[in-house]
Amino acid sequence: MKHYLFDETISGERFIVGADNEEEATIIAKGIAEDIGRQWNSNDEWELEGYGEITEEEAEDSGLDEY
Repeated sequence: MKHYLFDETISGERFIVGADNEEEATIIAKGIAEDIGRQWNSNDEWELEGYGEITEEEAEDSGLDEY
């Protein structure tokens, strides 16, 4: 499993998605960003920014939630 870094940019929520490839990670991240939008942003809006793959060590050291 690989680790991919994302931001929901309206709320500023940063998170990691564990997946086999970036396409799968992006699909998962879109669902997470949508959930964040429903919880925290007016009008259920959300914007997703992806930063690509990060290492196992970077993921562990980040302290971010991983989905």
